[in-house]
Amino acid sequence: MKAAPCVRPTGGQDAVLSHTAFGRCPSGFSTPLRMIYDHELIIYRNCTCCLEFEDREFICTPNTFIIIPPGKWHSERCLRSRAGDRYWCHFDWQFQNLQPDSPVMSFAQNRPSYELCHPAPDFVPHEIQHGKIPVPSKTYKLARKLQSLTSTGLPHEMLLAGPALHELLIQLLDVPEQASDPAPPGDTGYSLASRVRQILDVVASRPPENLMMSKALSQFNYSYEHLCRVFKKAYGVSPLRYVHAQQITRAKALLKNSELNVAEICFVIGMNSPAYFTKIFRKMIGKTPSEYRSGFRS
Repeated sequence: MKAAPCVRPTGGQDAVLSHTAFGRCPSGFSTPLRMIYDHELIIYRNCTCCLEFEDREFICTPNTFIIIPPGKWHSERCLRSRAGDRYWCHFDWQFQNLQPDSPVMSFAQNRPSYELCHPAPDFVPHEIQHGKIPVPSKTYKLARKLQSLTSTGLPHEMLLAGPALHELLIQLLDVPEQASDPAPPGDTGYSLASRVRQILDVVASRPPENLMMSKALSQFNYSYEHLCRVFKKAYGVSPLRYVHAQQITRAKALLKNSELNVAEICFVIGMNSPAYFTKIFRKMIGKTPSEYRSGFRS
């Protein structure tokens, strides 16, 4: 929820304006010992590689992924005798104001610049992350979409690349939780407050003889007081004030666009007493219904 991942752009005038790509992993493929300054996501589609990360080894088989953090020496080599496919993307968990010529990595022959590292924020694990891909087909589709967006370098596509990367990371790292309590029969999946609101929308549109809020809400098998507390916690107003707000909205339109008198409007919107209607209207609008109407006809 807190992350806002963004792809790492390249500097200079490179044709590909992002360190995001899809490519073949040939037999004998390897990378020199290196240190990256951002994070790198690698997705192994149908190849097997060994990633040496400082003093540890990670065997990355088909349909697995790995996220490499910055500031650590690592290298990679293919373990299979035939070529495979892999995706990779350099990214930051949050926006970084990079210079155009800011380097992405250093190799063992060069002295690394640790001050260029972009560590993950506190809410993201700082160690390497490695695991199976939960839904490979969806993951590969998202990876190709991300690669396609970033390959253009156009501003609009680069804006879309951020959400695509975020969705890809969610697909890899977040395991959907099952509801602890199964929904009751007929439950739409909405929260209790939302379902109360749906009923109130119906109640607010009824004429006064059918305006029975407590009866309408009795279907939830909770006390009226409990439903009021739940609704007010979610929306900041009581159910009655919510219905009043609906009624006054319709009353304003009728006062402005119809010839009905105040008493008739009171009945149409579902209130029994013109005096009570005037009281509620003045409390919410700051004017009586007649004063409100005269403002449009003066």
